[in-house]
Amino acid sequence: MTPRLRVRRVANGHDKTCPTCGQSLPQPKPRDLGLSPLRTRLFEIVQRAGDNGIATPDLVNLLYAEHPDGGPDSAGQVVRTLICKINKRLKPRGYEIKGRSYGRGGGGEYVYQRVQS
Repeated sequence: MTPRLRVRRVANGHDKTCPTCGQSLPQPKPRDLGLSPLRTRLFEIVQRAGDNGIATPDLVNLLYAEHPDGGPDSAGQVVRTLICKINKRLKPRGYEIKGRSYGRGGGGEYVYQRVQS
């Protein structure tokens, strides 16, 4: 008989580590987060970039590449809002999309990472 894997539950009810070996459990998938199609696309783009991050203009271009008009005029603000909403679902699972700024007028990028405890 194979022993059943017991998974420790953290206070918010989401699994983070295996109690036996201490390894991280799989990263959240968009379908597990219940994201809209646009949020799913944004999440996948930033997740693929990983620690390297993705510059905001590149993210906007990839997100709205299929739109004939190139997306909304305030696409940067739309991206910030979408990331805020995605983070509300990611943070309880131990991950976040973190924004990094290059200073005034220097642009910025988004990085997918584990939440710093």
